[in-house]
Amino acid sequence: MDLVYQAVAAAAASGEKVMLLTIAARQGSAPRGAGASMAVTTDGKQIGTIGGGSVEYEAKLDALARMKSGEGPMLREYSLYAGESKGNDMECGGRVAVLFRPFFGDTAVRLFHDVRQVQSGAEEAWLVCRITGGVPGETKIYQKTQAQNEPALLPHLGESAVCTGEAEGYFVEPLCAAPRVIVFGGGHVSQKTVPVLSSLGYRVWVVEDRAEFAHAALFPSAERILNESFERAADTLGITRRDHVIVLARGHETDYRILREILKTDADYIGCIGSKMKVKLTRERLIADGFTKDDLARLHSPIGLDIGAETPAEIAVSIAAEMIACCAAKKRCGGDGAS
Repeated sequence: MDLVYQAVAAAAASGEKVMLLTIAARQGSAPRGAGASMAVTTDGKQIGTIGGGSVEYEAKLDALARMKSGEGPMLREYSLYAGESKGNDMECGGRVAVLFRPFFGDTAVRLFHDVRQVQSGAEEAWLVCRITGGVPGETKIYQKTQAQNEPALLPHLGESAVCTGEAEGYFVEPLCAAPRVIVFGGGHVSQKTVPVLSSLGYRVWVVEDRAEFAHAALFPSAERILNESFERAADTLGITRRDHVIVLARGHETDYRILREILKTDADYIGCIGSKMKVKLTRERLIADGFTKDDLARLHSPIGLDIGAETPAEIAVSIAAEMIACCAAKKRCGGDGAS
C-alpha cells in the first residue's frame, strides 16, 4: 500500500483523525500533478507531499483548521506565484485544485483495509469520490464490474488519476500495486541500483543464478530475490506492460539470452548495461533471430542517461533518471507508461 494511504490507515486504526490532501487537477506550471497526495494528522505530522512551497504550507494549515472545526471534505483552489510570494504580482500561471478528505473511525478503517486487499489482488480497482455542486462526497472503492451501473464513470477508469469536473463529476484514483522493476543480475551495479529504485517507490525483484549473489543481505530493500536461471525466470515471471526490466548480468552471452526472452514481453521499459561494441553485437544477434528494428527500438542500451557516470552508484543514478524520463515522456504523450 502507498505510504500515504498507510499513514491514513494507521491513524484511523488508532482512533485519530487524519486529513488526506490530494491534487485533483492542475493547470499551468505546478510541481505535482493529479493524484499527488499527503496526509496531515491533528498534531501536525505530515506524510507525503503535494509539491512543497507556499501552496503546501497553506494547504496544511487549512487541513489542520478543518480537522479542528470538524468540517467535511472540500475542494479548494490554490494559485502558484513566482518567488513563492503572494506579494509578488508575477503569477507563474499555475494552479492546483486540492481535494481535502477527513478520515477517522471504523468507516475509514474498513475502507483502507479494502484498499490493501484490492491492491494485493489481480482485479483492477479505483478510489472514486463523487463531486456534486462543488462539494466532494464519500470516497468509495469501485471495481470495473461495480462501475457498470454508472456509465459516466466508466471512461475515466484508467491508469492515471483524473478529475472529471470540479463542480459536477468524479475524482478517480487507480488502486494498483506500484510498478515492478525486475533486475537481472546481482553484482555491484545491481547492489547500488536496487535501493535507488526502491526509494522511488518501485517494487524491485532481483534475479540471479549465482547463490552467493542472490542473498537478502545484499538487497535488503528488494521485494523478492529469485535464485534461478535467467532464462527460466524471464519465461515464468509473467511480465506485463506495468513492469520494467533492467539487465545488469554478466557477459555478452548472458545479456543476449535474457533479452531474447524479455523482448517477447510487453515490458514497459527494457534496459541493458554494456559497452557500445557489446550492445552492437547483441543487437545484431537479435536481428538475426528475427527481431525487428521496432522491437529493438524498445531497448535502452547502453542503459542510463549519459551523465558521465563511472562508479556503480553513479550508474545507478543514471539508470533511475532514464527510467523516470522515459515514463514521464509516455505520460505526456498519452501513452501507457505505468510508473
